[in-house]
Amino acid sequence: MDVDYPTREYELYLNKNVVILLKDERYFYGIMNSFDQYNSIALNFATERLFYENLFAEKRLGLISLRGESVIFIGICNPTFSSLKKVDYDFLKAKIAKTSNLY
Repeated sequence: MDVDYPTREYELYLNKNVVILLKDERYFYGIMNSFDQYNSIALNFATERLFYENLFAEKRLGLISLRGESVIFIGICNPTFSSLKKVDYDFLKAKIAKTSNLY
């Protein structure tokens, strides 16, 4: 097995618009700037997005760091949410909290 495989795989996402799903079911969108030996990711122009039924909300975060151990998947994307209704972030977070133990 090639030991450098994960490193080469993450290199595919550098300087590209990506979506990252974390173990706690949060979605982050932004431009992947860098990663380290633990696959922690620096994400620039980051936005956290919440989804519930036909609704979505977003919170702009700027430059963030995501721990590699929390990442479930990463993919290249150009998001469009035209079929969903955009609502206030705090409103949707509270609505999700009523039906789940995530927040």
